[in-house]
Amino acid sequence: MIRRGACRAVCLLAALAASGCASLAERIAQPRGQPIFDAKSLSDIERAWGLEKGEVTTEEGVRIAYYHVPAADRGYAYTLQKHGNYASTNFGVGHAPKPTPVRGTIVYLHGWGMDGTSLLPWAMQFAEHGYQGYALDLRNFGRSSRASQGFGPREAADVVAVLEQLQARGDLHPTVFLFGVSLGASTALFAEPALRGRIDGIVALEPFVNAAEAIRGTVRGTLDGTPEGLAGRLKLMIANWRFPASGDADAIREAGELLGLDLAQVDLRPVVPGSSTCTLLLHGAADSWLDPAASRELAALSPMIRFTAVPRMGHMLLPVRIDWLAAPIGHWLGETRAKNCAGFELPPDPVDP
Repeated sequence: MIRRGACRAVCLLAALAASGCASLAERIAQPRGQPIFDAKSLSDIERAWGLEKGEVTTEEGVRIAYYHVPAADRGYAYTLQKHGNYASTNFGVGHAPKPTPVRGTIVYLHGWGMDGTSLLPWAMQFAEHGYQGYALDLRNFGRSSRASQGFGPREAADVVAVLEQLQARGDLHPTVFLFGVSLGASTALFAEPALRGRIDGIVALEPFVNAAEAIRGTVRGTLDGTPEGLAGRLKLMIANWRFPASGDADAIREAGELLGLDLAQVDLRPVVPGSSTCTLLLHGAADSWLDPAASRELAALSPMIRFTAVPRMGHMLLPVRIDWLAAPIGHWLGETRAKNCAGFELPPDPVDP
């Protein structure tokens, strides 16, 4: 089994503070991903889990790397233990992969500051139930090309290009779903118009509605966070000194200039009302970075969206609650077909009922 302190993530601004002389605007515009595995662990995982590397190059020349997770019985198990506001996870396989019939395909889209490996625990969970997975590294992250950050729309065009090439190669087994977290969830929703009729559903965990609002909320939410241990407190002190929340408006404007974007105009509200794709939208009710009320308002714009605010979950904790959320999400995937959107029922929390 592999043990990860998945919710003990180094906060965004602490990482920025330790990254040299780059300004907040530069780090917004030119992000650096934080893989959840070291190189040796990842190499061991690739071999033991039977993962396959691949990549697609878009017409724009952006290389998008991914891991293919074949559907298989691996004896995969995932457990979580809570420690106050934090959690640690254990996951791993019991035996070599035994191929199973493929019942569908899930394309996984990670959050900002992460890479595709962060969603491998989800991909492995659903691979046990017949869903092959493609865990993408979005542009700028992981093994993918450096390219102009888009906070959703540009990444969505990359995702469309990947799906088109996978489909042309006969590698997309129906039914097909997108599964995104944070930036990845917003990217999936931005991609929906171009993929209507070609995907069967979207699972969106804690998307942001507006890029500028999301950056502002993440900066302020992180600065207001409770650090863990002496090292965490020192990093947070440095982050508060270097990146005061009062300066985030200038940083957002400067980042937009670097990217050739008006980040305040990168917004899902004009996109979602026309959706014709079944969407499950889950947001932690205790998310202090991205306001869950914004997701609720977004869901109200489309009858295709099933929304649930997940009690007590913050922005970093919700995506690691595979132990709680995998079964009801799996039921939703199994029952959703094209425009026949299944309902969603959240069972009691097995760790903190």
